[in-house]
Amino acid sequence: LAKVLSIACGGSRDLLSIVPFLNHQLFSLCLNDVDNEALNLSVERMKDYTCNLEIVQGDVFHSVRKLNKFGPFDIIVAGGLFDYLDNRQAIWLLTHLIKMLKPDGNLCFTNISKGIPYNGWLDYLANWQLIARNSADIENLLHNAGAIENDNIKIEKDSTGHTLLINYENKGKEELPTLKTSPGYTFIEGEEAVLLNYNEKWAMFSTFIRNYGREAISYATLQQGMEYFVHKHGYIAFVTVKHPILSPKPKRIVLCDPVCALEHYEEILNDFILDNPRVVFGVISENCATVLRKYGFRSNCIGCETVLPVQTYNTSGNWKELDLIKRARNEAKRKGIVIKEVNFNEIEIENSNRFLQYG
Repeated sequence: LAKVLSIACGGSRDLLSIVPFLNHQLFSLCLNDVDNEALNLSVERMKDYTCNLEIVQGDVFHSVRKLNKFGPFDIIVAGGLFDYLDNRQAIWLLTHLIKMLKPDGNLCFTNISKGIPYNGWLDYLANWQLIARNSADIENLLHNAGAIENDNIKIEKDSTGHTLLINYENKGKEELPTLKTSPGYTFIEGEEAVLLNYNEKWAMFSTFIRNYGREAISYATLQQGMEYFVHKHGYIAFVTVKHPILSPKPKRIVLCDPVCALEHYEEILNDFILDNPRVVFGVISENCATVLRKYGFRSNCIGCETVLPVQTYNTSGNWKELDLIKRARNEAKRKGIVIKEVNFNEIEIENSNRFLQYG
């Protein structure tokens, strides 16, 4: 049974030239697109062909796991998609598409070619920003995605000379790798994350927070509404957002640094980014930003977080030379104000009520 996958299929015009060659046998066709109307048009066009039809609606980056269930595939087709993907996104997607191919399977995709005179007009007049590439660019993408020397890569231009036609043949693979959730990590998201209460979160994450929660915001990862990427070395807290204009496709936004040891930043971020190429990071440290830059992320410094070593912080000396924190601490001490950490259950009700009346 031949298996064909078309991602970002649109109305499947490219498939109409392939299907007649397969129609002498029963074959399986899996269609993916974010647009439901486009999928309906594709289904209508394929109704006269002998095939098992599977439909996966959604952004391809969030549909890879679903698509993988219908593989491995003899042919994967992607026309016009890579014009909109930066190198990081393209490598991520190619990596997973190659893993979905059967041995000797073919991945066929297109990319607008560099040097097209009207590219600038599209960008300037229509705000239609396409990412043009040449043959060397495509080969680099494929090699970074896992293509090996035995694999056949054929790149040529179409009849207009404006589009690159790429055919990648998966050669020399004795075992077909499959895309599976790594035993080293899992996701808690959606309704599953909503149902987690604070005590359950504390039981799951307190060890990581106590050992590696080096930022004040680390404790905010336990608040209601957070979703989690749970790794063997720690975890990452994020939220999934969607906006009709600013973010029509779901986007994950990470709250802060990974809560893990510094030496594991690269591993945990690598695993998370591979599964979330469209992710955004919020309040992070320079250590985290340094790792993210390796994956093509850009970072902006908008402030700093002051860290005070409370056990060794000097509060003695000439008060005129002390900073405001030291002076405020000494003033509070003179007035008999004591600041200490206590178990909430040990607080007397009367003191609690006195405090709440000023809230």
